Amino acid sequence: MYKKLSIILLFMVASSASMFAQEQKGSALVKGTILNQSNTEPINDVQITIPDLKLLTSTDGLGAFSFNHVTYGAHIVIISSPGIKADTIKVVVNKNLVDL
Repeated sequence: MYKKLSIILLFMVASSASMFAQEQKGSALVKGTILNQSNTEPINDVQITIPDLKLLTSTDGLGAFSFNHVTYGAHIVIISSPGIKADTIKVVVNKNLVDL
């Protein structure tokens, strides 16, 4: 039986200079931290996937993760771990740094 564990994703987009249309084809750093909603403790070894880009990483001991060279556009991010119900979020990458 899986425990349902709510996950907090802090979504902050770093400010950057105005972008031109040709910059929309660039890539960005996407990073974030996975926290236990009930006690705000970081959760390690959580699998983070961006399936359409075939990217996969896991959170470290501080619950942090990052992806380099994520192409601009909308992407689905899947957050999963044994014993935790998987969560899916949509992320729009339109700046050089996206901090979730």
